[in-house]
Amino acid sequence: MDKTRKKYIILVIVTIVISIVALIGASYALLTITLEGDKKITLTAGILRVDFTDGNFINLDNIAPMSDSGGLKTTPYTFTITNTGNINAYYHVSLEEESTNTLPNSYLKMRLTNDQGYDSGVVKVNSYGTSTFDIKGEEILEPSDKVTYQLWMWLDENADNSAQGKEYKSKIVVTSYDREQKNSPNPPELDSNMIAVRYDGSNWVKADTSNNYWYNYDNGEWANAVTVSESSRSNYLSAEVGTVISMDDIETMWVWIPRYSYSIGSVDGTNYYGKQGDYLDSTPTVELPGEIDVKFVDTSTKDRGTAKYVVSSGINNNSWYTPDAFTFGDEELSGIWVGKFETSSSNPNAGYGGGNTAELDAMIKPNVTSWRSINVSNIHTVATKVSASGNRYGFSESMNSHAMKNSEWAVVSYLSQSRYGKLGNENYFGLNKEVYQNKSDQYITGCSYGSPSNGNTDYGCQYTYDNNIR
Repeated sequence: MDKTRKKYIILVIVTIVISIVALIGASYALLTITLEGDKKITLTAGILRVDFTDGNFINLDNIAPMSDSGGLKTTPYTFTITNTGNINAYYHVSLEEESTNTLPNSYLKMRLTNDQGYDSGVVKVNSYGTSTFDIKGEEILEPSDKVTYQLWMWLDENADNSAQGKEYKSKIVVTSYDREQKNSPNPPELDSNMIAVRYDGSNWVKADTSNNYWYNYDNGEWANAVTVSESSRSNYLSAEVGTVISMDDIETMWVWIPRYSYSIGSVDGTNYYGKQGDYLDSTPTVELPGEIDVKFVDTSTKDRGTAKYVVSSGINNNSWYTPDAFTFGDEELSGIWVGKFETSSSNPNAGYGGGNTAELDAMIKPNVTSWRSINVSNIHTVATKVSASGNRYGFSESMNSHAMKNSEWAVVSYLSQSRYGKLGNENYFGLNKEVYQNKSDQYITGCSYGSPSNGNTDYGCQYTYDNNIR
């Protein structure tokens, strides 16, 4: 990749949201193989074949807390992955927890190594996630190659008495696929002082960027990153994976929107409200639209089709359209970073959260007063300051910021209305699958209430960014 190529930040003030643009690639998958622990499994599909041989089921029952050195002296869980096919096999390793567990994984530590030199070091299990989560990001096995892993897991010596008598069970899951057929976004591109983060259910914590398990678009978990204050920056940049990033130190929060093409279906051949798909139990309408079809693409793809199709006839090659937001001048972009919340100012207690001035700096974080009553000229000035030389956020001069355009709003909206966004989230039903508006007359960032159909009624801030977060 050409490291001198400019990356882009897009900043919006008024209905104020910020975003950044950068590069990713894409791949497409028709084949996914899942290999589960506790037995030897061989699966064959076409010419991709992977064997997975493992040891025992992971079972931590009534074990005593121990130091890291003690945990590493226990017998590791060993498993081997072999590519017996004749094409490259891409795989990743996950941990699948039993739903009946009584011991939270926040009490556990682990270390994963393999015979090809990988070593995760000692890490807290909950730094990876809960329920089902990757513990080793995407790797490649060439034909006839094999790799053996060892996993140590133990109860942290700092566990309190509440861990007594509890049980934890999990198993290794290896997923293998032909990457050329896998429809998934490539990793986001972070500027040098951006910190990748993930939400652990209570806090935003530093993510491990050596793999891709800090996000999962298939599960509606989009990649997040933050910038922090200059006084705390060096500490967080050097901090361990899993370190809590204090909201007091965060100055901007970002979400990665990877490059894609889309098409909007019509059930009746006249009204293009999307398809019913797997996520609606009724025919799509203007009030409750259906799924927008999305496929992730790389920068070599710029579809210029109709952006629509009749559901009964299916999608064809001329149905796809790559949004203009992924083109910046004469450069094709791999994705954009979008501000996670309405923009606030460096003095949110000022009138209108900042008012009509360019003397303040942009902030993007929840639960503060948004910046309002600012004219277009000052919006432009504030936006360009985000990436200007000597900016407070630590962005390098290779970044470029500007006020967000309608086309950039659109790519966020379309992705949200796809299987990769809120539409595909099984925690929401009916009208609640739509994105809520901020109807608080206090103009607090990251809050909403009730259904999007509630008009302009002010209901306060019952729902905040971390309420029912996925």
